[in-house]
Amino acid sequence: MFQLLRSRAKFFYWIIAISFILFTFVVWGAQCNDSNMGGSASPQVLGKINGEKISASEWDDAYRGYLANMRQQYGGAALTANQEAMAADAVWQSLLRFKLANLEIEARGLGLSDKALEDLIWNDPPIELRSQFTDSTGVFDQVSYRQALEDPNFNLDGLRNYLRTAIPQQRLMTALAADATVSESELREEFTRQTGRAVAEYVGVTLSDLTLPVQPTDAEIAAYYAAHPDEFEEAKRVEVQLVQLPLEPSAADDAEVLAMAGEVRQEILSGEIDFTRAAALYSEDEGSKANGGDLGSFDRNRMVPEFTNAVFSLPVGEISAPVKTQFGYHLIEVLAQEPAGQVHARHILFKLTPGADTAAALYEKAEAFRQNALDKGFASAAAASGLAVQTPQPCREGRDIPGYQNTVSGTQFAFSSKPGDISRVLGGDDSYYVVGNVRILPAGPAPLADVQPQIVVKVTREKKLVLADAKLSPAVTALNSGRTFAQVAAEQGLAHAVTDTFTATGNVIGVGYNTDFNQAAFANPIGTLVPRVDTPRGLYALRVLWRTSFDEMGFLAQRAALEQTVLGRKQQEVIDAWYQERLEKAKIEDNRAALLN
Repeated sequence: MFQLLRSRAKFFYWIIAISFILFTFVVWGAQCNDSNMGGSASPQVLGKINGEKISASEWDDAYRGYLANMRQQYGGAALTANQEAMAADAVWQSLLRFKLANLEIEARGLGLSDKALEDLIWNDPPIELRSQFTDSTGVFDQVSYRQALEDPNFNLDGLRNYLRTAIPQQRLMTALAADATVSESELREEFTRQTGRAVAEYVGVTLSDLTLPVQPTDAEIAAYYAAHPDEFEEAKRVEVQLVQLPLEPSAADDAEVLAMAGEVRQEILSGEIDFTRAAALYSEDEGSKANGGDLGSFDRNRMVPEFTNAVFSLPVGEISAPVKTQFGYHLIEVLAQEPAGQVHARHILFKLTPGADTAAALYEKAEAFRQNALDKGFASAAAASGLAVQTPQPCREGRDIPGYQNTVSGTQFAFSSKPGDISRVLGGDDSYYVVGNVRILPAGPAPLADVQPQIVVKVTREKKLVLADAKLSPAVTALNSGRTFAQVAAEQGLAHAVTDTFTATGNVIGVGYNTDFNQAAFANPIGTLVPRVDTPRGLYALRVLWRTSFDEMGFLAQRAALEQTVLGRKQQEVIDAWYQERLEKAKIEDNRAALLN
């Protein structure tokens, strides 16, 4: 039993009726860093929040742990540059929260003394520890638990470090969430949302079916822009310049892959290895290698031309010379000629990718440009290196540089640097690139020219809603006079249907998913005409034909679980709001650009 405890001791966390806890990797990264800070050398400060330092080593510990966890989730697959960049940002944000929480814990006196910590571990262990030594009847085996703690192989100091951080965090989260409450009506609404079903009949006008006689004018676009400034508020953006060096295979890489394909062909021809085994060992076509490279049967239209030309000219049973396509080099064997102009074939794929020497040479070229740019300026260095300076659209935080894939790390540099700063060499997935911060564009309304396409869509919708209302209003009058939905729809050319059974948040065919239509159907009495419901697709009038009755017994049976779900959600909202408010007011010093330049 204590083996399980040992294996999980570092990863216990509390669930306190709220779906929140700081990332374990942050807690452990911080603890590891604290243990390394006893020396006289002061660690590099990567940032501060309200005076609380975030050291580079602290960030690095947390970042490494986060990446390891991501790789495990992806089955050991290599992460892209963007995934690593977004992981870095997630770690930074979590460390900011972690530091804010520590400051609040100190201010509220929620820390854990050494005496209280030992008493907790030995006499009153948290439920996550107790559960490892609790039998099916709920009885806690105190003796076995203490024996596990006393085992010399158990990392007791690690458990102490974890609890010393986690318990105060738990206390703070409990205190922050204490004001969240759930009313009886909220529980009943949640039960209806989860279990309710309804059927309705409707008539409506679908906006996509309407055509405007005149498109929005420049004056209307300008008027909308002036009347709705908040809709076009832009967050801070950064203008950058960059040079990009595509990471492409060299002639040497091509020759190396071709030679490898030739060697494997000779091994097959000499009988050293059969085709099936060679495909399993060497092929980089993940879709076919497990089946011995078998591609099944296909005609001349399925494969790329180079592959098609080779396979349809190859005798059955013969191994082709290496065939080059856009995917790399292939060894092909035709297994059978089949009717209707098809063949059954298999292949081994050797992908043509840049080798280590090619990547290293390209990186050195990028680094030489960067050093030159630091001395002589971006444009002069680019001209000297024969590189083109690109000036993309301004960067938005957390996104790729516009027009360039896998460049989130470049955006992160832009937002953590100053005008004139130049990044280190970034990238590595499909190119290397260097970014220069040109200027920072503060938050404010976006220029009219930039948002004009959005305004055209909005004004067009407003105009179509006027037309739709003009068609729906007389239909509602007719419905109120006793005409049926079917009659009104036929007379006035409206969409009409009796829905399938739908839920409070589900899709209504012809109307949309989780719209005001659903809400109206569950908020109004059966048989009552709802004269107008506006959804993204159009305008509708509806009448509820059937709806499940409120299941009082079912509600009572689920009430406790519902309360936990709704309360947890509201507590999470309270905690998130607390963090957001504190982050907005916090004095944050961000030196992360030091990692990128």
